Parts: sequence; C-alpha cells; structure tokens
Amino acid sequence: MTNTTTRSRHLVFVDGPGDERSSTRAALSEAGFDVDSADTAAACLDALAEGSVDAVVTAHELPESTGIELIRSIRERFATIPVVLSPEGGSERIAGKALAEGASGYVGSDQSPAELVSRLEACLAERDSIDEETGRYRNLIQTSPTPINIFDENGTTLWGNDAVVELLGLSSRSELIGRSIFDFIHPEDQAVAESELAEIVREEIATGPTYMRLVRDDGEIRRVRIATAPGRFRGERIGQAVAVDVTALRTQEQRLERLNELLAEWIDGETKASITESLVGAAEAELDLPIVTALLLDDDTGELRPVSQTDGAQTYVDEAALLAREGGLAWEVFLAGDPKVVDDPGDGILEGSAPVEQAYLEPLGRHGVLVVGADSGNRDFIEIITENLRAMFDRIERESLLSQRETLLAEQNERLGRLERINGVVRNVAEAVVGASTRAEIEAALCRELVDTDLYMLAWVGEHEPSTGAVHPRASAGDERNYLDAVTITADDSATGWGPAGRAVRTRESQVVNDILTDPPFEPWREAALERGYRAGISLPLAYRDSLYGVLNIYATESGVFDDLERAVLEELSDLVAHAINAIESKRALVSDSVVELELEIEWEDSEYPLVEFLEAESGRTFELEATIPAEEDTYRIISTFEGVSPDAVETFVERTRTAHSVQLLGRRENACTVECVVADDNVVFWLIDHGAVPQTFTLSQGGGRLVVELPGDADVRQFIEMLASEFGDVELRGRRDHERSVRPRQTFLTTVEDRLTDRQREILETAYFSGYFEKPRRRTGGEIAESIGISQPTFSDHLRASQRNLLELLYEDRTVE
Repeated sequence: MTNTTTRSRHLVFVDGPGDERSSTRAALSEAGFDVDSADTAAACLDALAEGSVDAVVTAHELPESTGIELIRSIRERFATIPVVLSPEGGSERIAGKALAEGASGYVGSDQSPAELVSRLEACLAERDSIDEETGRYRNLIQTSPTPINIFDENGTTLWGNDAVVELLGLSSRSELIGRSIFDFIHPEDQAVAESELAEIVREEIATGPTYMRLVRDDGEIRRVRIATAPGRFRGERIGQAVAVDVTALRTQEQRLERLNELLAEWIDGETKASITESLVGAAEAELDLPIVTALLLDDDTGELRPVSQTDGAQTYVDEAALLAREGGLAWEVFLAGDPKVVDDPGDGILEGSAPVEQAYLEPLGRHGVLVVGADSGNRDFIEIITENLRAMFDRIERESLLSQRETLLAEQNERLGRLERINGVVRNVAEAVVGASTRAEIEAALCRELVDTDLYMLAWVGEHEPSTGAVHPRASAGDERNYLDAVTITADDSATGWGPAGRAVRTRESQVVNDILTDPPFEPWREAALERGYRAGISLPLAYRDSLYGVLNIYATESGVFDDLERAVLEELSDLVAHAINAIESKRALVSDSVVELELEIEWEDSEYPLVEFLEAESGRTFELEATIPAEEDTYRIISTFEGVSPDAVETFVERTRTAHSVQLLGRRENACTVECVVADDNVVFWLIDHGAVPQTFTLSQGGGRLVVELPGDADVRQFIEMLASEFGDVELRGRRDHERSVRPRQTFLTTVEDRLTDRQREILETAYFSGYFEKPRRRTGGEIAESIGISQPTFSDHLRASQRNLLELLYEDRTVE
C-alpha cells in the first residue's frame, strides 16, 4: 500500500458562490494537500482531465450546477477519484443522494475541518488498498452511521452497513446479504415499495423520502423515512436506499394528533370529570401513557379525590401513600404548585412492579393534581396535556361562575319584584290602620291586603286562649275552603301545639315552614294543607311589648318563598299591626263610656320590677299612685307618695332606676314624700296602661298590694287577670262593677276640652294641677314645673294662661255644654 502522507497530494476545492472557508483550506494545506480552487464544475472536470488530481472536495450549490451533479459526472469518467461533498448547509436527503451517486464521503457544515481531512485521508488509503469499484461501495456503506442498503432490480440485498443490520434487528451482515428487501417491509406498505423499486432500478429515477414501516426480525415494527437513488454496482443496475428511523418521532406525531382531537372534544366539555374521563379513555392505547389518574379537589370536603383512572392506575397506584396529608407527594405538589418527576416510581407512589420508568406529578392549579406513570422522555408531552387540562378546568369554572351569577341575578330580580309587591301590601295595610277604629278592622284589612296580590293564597289571624291553649281564628281572607274548620291548632305541648302558629305563640318569634310537603313538624295539618294547594307557610306573633294580640298566619302556593329578606319584611309588618292594635286598645280603655271596674289583691314572690324590690328592701315601706298623666313618646308622668321611707332614699332610688327620669320632689315629711317622675317600659304602672287598664287607685306594700283599675266594657276580664298573675304572682279578684263613665254632658265637655287644648297645654295644665301649683301655699312653683317638663319659665306661663283662657271661654261663652 502506498503511504499517501510521504508525497504532496493535489486537491481541487470546488467553491460555491460566496463560499469562503479559509480555515478549511488552511487545515487541508497543513495536512499536506496542494489545494487548487475551481469556480465551476467544468473547471473541476478540466483539472481532472490533466491527470494530476488526487481528490476533490466540492460544495453543493455551484454555478449552473450542483455538487451531486458534479459527483455523477466525475464517477462516469473517473471512478477511483475520491470525492467528498462538503456543503455550507445540508440534509440527510442531500447526503443520501450524494452517497448514492458515488461520493466518497459527506462532511456537513457542523463538522470540523479536521474531520474533512480525516475523511479524505481515509478515502485515499482505501483507494490504494482495495479494489477500486468494490472498495468504494463497501467503504461508503460500512462507515456511514445512517442505515444504507444496496439491492438489485429484484429487491435482493447486495450489500448493507452495520447501521441497517441494527435497524432490522439482525445479528450480522451475513444475515442481510442475499435476502429480499420485501422480507422486512410491512405487508400494507409492500405495494408502495414495489412501485418505487421499478422507478429506481428499471427507470433509474430517485424517489423519496417515503415513510414506510419495517418489520424487524424480532417482529417489532419500526417506522422509517427512506430516500432512494439508482446506481451501478459491478456494471449492474442497482438501487441504493438511505433510511432514517423515525419511530419515536412518528409516535409523538400520532400522539399529538390524537391529543389535538381530544382538545377539540374538551372545548365542548361541561364538567371536569367528563374531560378527565376522555383523557383516561385515550391514555393507554393512543397516547402511550399506561398509568394516569386525575386527582381533583372536592370543594365540600377539601380532599383530593381520584375521579378518573386507567386500569394501570387502579392496579399500581398506591393511593394511601400518594394522598397522605403528611408526606403524600400529591398534597406536596398541589400545595406548592410545582411539578415533580420521580425516577423511582415505587417510592411512595406506585407499586414496585409498575411497568414504567418514571412517575410524573403535575399540578392543575386549584383544581387538583395529574399523576402519570410512563417511560422517560415523556415530560414535554405530559406538560402539554397538563397545561390544556388546567386551561379547560379554568374555562369550566368561569362558565359555571357566570351561569351561577346569571341565575342569582334572575333570582334576585324575581325576589326584588316580589318584595316590591310585599312593600305595597305594607303601605296599604299602614293606610288601612290609620283609618281603622277597631282591632277587628285592622285584622280584616291586614288579611285582605295580603291575599289581594298573587303572592299569598290564605291569611288569617288567630287568637290564643291561655286557659285551653287553643288558637282560634279571628279574621281571615283568601282561598280557605274550610281549612280553618278542618284543622285544630293549639299552643300547648300536644301534637297540635308544635306547628308554626303554636311555636310563634310560645316563642314570640316568627316561624317558617318553607316546604309543607317535607318540613317537620307539620304532620297534623299536612294533608289538609296540600289538598288546598298550600306549599309554604309563616306564622308571625302580633306582639307589642309584653302583650300578644294574636298570631298572623300566611300560606303560599310555592315552596321556599319565605326567605330571610321576605321574613324580615313580614316581621316589620306584624310589628306595625301589633303597635296599631295596642294603640287602639289603649285608647279604647281611656275613652270608653262603658267600663268594668276591678278591685284586685296582688301577692308576689321574687318580682323583678325595681319598685317592688325597693319596697321589699325594708319593712313598712308603701307606695300609692296619686295621678297618671300621658306625656310624649310613649311615656307617662306619674305622681306618687311613698310612706315609711325617707325622701332622700326615694329620690336616690328614682334617680338610679332606669325606668324613671326627670325626678322632682313635690313634698316631703319626716318619713314620707310625694314625687313626680316620667316612666317608660319595665314599670308597673306602665305595664298596666300598656295592657289597656286605667289604674284608679294603686297601693303597694311588702308582699303585695291593692289595685283598682278600669277596663273597657267588652274587655276579657279573665284574660287580663291571667296576664296580671303571670307577671306579678297571685292575683285575687275582690270586686267587679260594670258602669258607665260620667254622664254624657260631662263627657261632651271633656271631649270639647280635649279638642280645644293642645297636647302641650293639656300636659302643662294637668302637671300644674297635680303638682299643687294651684294650692295655697303652692307645693311647686312655675319655675320648678317648667324645669321638670324641660321648658322655660316664660313658655310655661304662656301655655298655662292659654289653657286657662280656653277653659274659661268654654265656661262663660260656649253654652252648648249643660
């Protein structure tokens, strides 16, 4: 063999347009090559014709030609000259065609000049040591990392390199030579292979790249991209194929195609569960992900729960370890929001025998965690799935929230419309109350206004009878259909006492049954109510201070209508009605001509009234009511005398108690005094007036007292005595007398006086009279009275003179009163 490094070697370097590779030329010169440049393929061929050229290096892009065309021309005329294609850019297809045309080598732009020098020296050494034609093909085939196969016109393999032997799953080249290429082509692709064989060998036309499936010797299917070109070998027509294994790439492409199809389906997905089920359904067979489990957060329990799993996940996932609150990787990933890849999937995630190389845990935002068991190299693909899942889940939550808001808005608009109509009822009831003169008128107007709208089907007012516990109807309106006659309603401990009306009487709070069909306790009345179309009900006590005037019961045709807001409005309505009834009852007690006078003895134990506690503090203390004068804002001015107690002690007591204010001492003796004060709630006198009783005399001492009161003639005496007993203790009726108040002329005079005097004039005149202003000597001065009422001395004098003038005018000028 000739040593090519002992003599200078002549090299022609064929440049492409603008090709300046000085470093490559320098490396060739340092390796002992005399480098001549050629601008065109023709110039290169002329230099070869002179016979002094040892090798050629050519670019691919040449003026009016290509490097592959130049290689073909050189091979036709100079079979043994080494030719290396070294393009500025390049590709596998160019490399395959160059080698198929007889190139001695291919050095891409990503390879160094030293690799080009090495390739040239190897070619020259090969040329010197082996048969020119056979050695050329053998060298090309054997040294290429790309699978290359040479076959004849029948498809029989003539030669192949180690790369193609490995691709086909053979143990040596000897198993390849002589076998038909169709032995390795998938049956479904053989028609394409036969067509291309005819074009390559018989018509000498290059084909490809073409995608085909090869069946390895062990049965495994590999996907390849093949570029083929015609050629000659030992004077015979041949085909030369360069293959690239694209199995992994093609698998990824197919997975992405299937994922795109899934994404199109997910766009229309309505729930997270349906989307994860779609993913799991395609995971193992189509996405090559054998283990997939979707863990979603349960908003009600705050737990991560598996909602969709592949069969492999059900078999191999260790849920207890994965979902453990302490140390569980699923919770760690969910809370941190960072993905995690576990190279040992059996480490607290999957069972040790799981057929995967890695476990991937991907956070799905606030929705949960995706757990995937697969072979390595799937990270990017799983991240694509995760990002799309998270986006779809966010969309579903946004749409769900929007739908909820739209539903809520519609419900709110409906409720506002309903409340507006209820407020209309309240206004109408208020107007009716102003014009009503009796309790019956108020109750009838209340029921009528409630059912005149389409809101309620039946309204009725019941009166509680304490002695029997029964609740009897007093007024009703609406579609009743004998319902009130068909049912029994009480407020006791019996089965009929636990309905909404009975509970409202006992608790003095509104009671709602929003679904008569299912809500307990409504069993005694359910059948009768449902037959008449009642579906919901509310009972509201008509209570003012300590007085219960009845219970208002309302029924609706729809369940669930008595929500908190409607309940609050109806409670305000019931308070308004109770206040109006109280006002009428109190007025009736004061102005009624027909009255019943009761004389009562009272004995108490552990009374909570401050006045009673004061009298009980020391023996011998008594209290006597002298006068009661109505004042402003639901208060009364009372004048009373205390015996058996020092004036200072009385004054201190009255000043400290929260039930009295504006205290004035009218007179004092050694162990007694007369005082005036303004009283409000939680006062004994106030309680009596508030319950329709006008006290005539009221004397209290330790342990009890004597009370004489007037009630309206039609008042329920027994009910009043029962209420009094429940408030103070034992009450015994000592006497009762029915009579008419003063004769009509005097009543007419009093009415005229009431009409002639203003409220302030009447208050000042009565206060002055009962305070001893007109006595001689005066018990109180005008200044003291003015201060107690909260006005100035001049104002007191003006009002007093005006009231006196009005009285004198009635006496001396108005002769209508006899």
